[in-house]
This record gives sequence, C-alpha cells and structure tokens, in this order.
Amino acid sequence: AGRTAAGLRQHMHVEGDKNHWAFTRWRVSWSSDCDVRVSITYYLPRLKDRAQVSLPLRNRWDRMIANLKVHERGHGENGKNAGLAVLAAGCKHPKAIIQNWQENDRVYDEVTQHGLTQGVKLGN
Repeated sequence: AGRTAAGLRQHMHVEGDKNHWAFTRWRVSWSSDCDVRVSITYYLPRLKDRAQVSLPLRNRWDRMIANLKVHERGHGENGKNAGLAVLAAGCKHPKAIIQNWQENDRVYDEVTQHGLTQGVKLGN
C-alpha cells in the first residue's frame, strides 16, 4: 500500500520478512528409499490499489517486481540444486548438503545485495 515510492518502500519494509521485500522458502525432504522432494514457495509484494498510483510509479513498480522475481527464482534454484545434490549423494548426509545450499542462499543475497544489483529498486 502507498501512493509514492517512499510509501511503498516503507510498507514493504514493515510488512516484509525480516525487512526484505520478498522471500523464498524451499524445503527438501527425502524418504528411506531416497525419494527426494523439493517444495518452493515464493512470497512477493502486490501493489494494492494500482489505480491510485501514478503511471510512472506503476511502471517502476512493474520493473522492480520483474527483477525481484528473477532474484527470488535464484533462491528457488538453490532449493532445486539442494534436492538434486541430495539425490546424487544417494541421500547420504542430506542435512549437510542442505546446509551447504542454505549457505549458498546467504552468499547469493550478499553478492546481489538482496537483488539490488539485479535491478530490485524502486527509486524516488
């Protein structure tokens, strides 16, 4: 919610997960016969009352969301890769493998500055 870039940023800051505008949760599970499953859930902000926001700001919002989706899909890829790695290891030491991919998620955010280098910005 908001009618200005500052208002939108403030709302996302307050309502987001750990002060982030979006987030991805992935989970890897496996069975005793090494049936590996990966679930990925993306959480993205939605512009409320688009008609109340100026056209230039809506355009900036749409660009930011497109870039945010690219960034979050990167996290999803880490989840997929974690599942593939667990499967490739024959489900041996899955927790260590998953922790490695969780660390890759942390580094990905550090390197991309939580998507800023990928165009996740709203501007003024």
